[in-house]
Amino acid sequence: MRFKPSLKASLLLSGILTMTGCSTLSLTNLFGSDKLAADANWVLVPVANFSPSSDADEQVERMVTVLTPAIGLKNLNRPPDPEIASETGLLDDASRIQAAKEWANQQDFQYSLTGKVLSWTDADADINQPAMISLTLEVYDLKSNELLWTISGSSEGMRGQSVYEITRPLISSLLVSLPLNTNE
Repeated sequence: MRFKPSLKASLLLSGILTMTGCSTLSLTNLFGSDKLAADANWVLVPVANFSPSSDADEQVERMVTVLTPAIGLKNLNRPPDPEIASETGLLDDASRIQAAKEWANQQDFQYSLTGKVLSWTDADADINQPAMISLTLEVYDLKSNELLWTISGSSEGMRGQSVYEITRPLISSLLVSLPLNTNE
């Protein structure tokens, strides 16, 4: 059975409007007027690193700091580096995160942005393995310690791409979904 051109166009337009309407409504239904204030006091709590790469967390933190102004979050503060407490001069993630949370609670911060690096693998040409990254970003209300927003994503690079080259666009695409109210 053949559709008349006008019927085909109507069905196509109806489908597009339905899909567009659903995607617009989903964000509104999830967050409504309870969007997070972009001009509030925000702090970046250190990212937990569950990958074998020793500096994946610090690289993600730097990228988040650089990328947040593009989504309207202009004032993301970083806690001071904690004093080194161990004999080896290294702090584990738990100590860094705890020190940052304690510092943030003493300040007047409303939200904390943090995350977890679940995997961080550089490309390996010898075994034909692409670079891969998997991470989660989270926002907490510092007064109630309530999780307000979380998102996870992963990306796999193409031949020759470094893990850095695939992480930056992944973080950028995850941050875009942060429900910020930038009109206050």
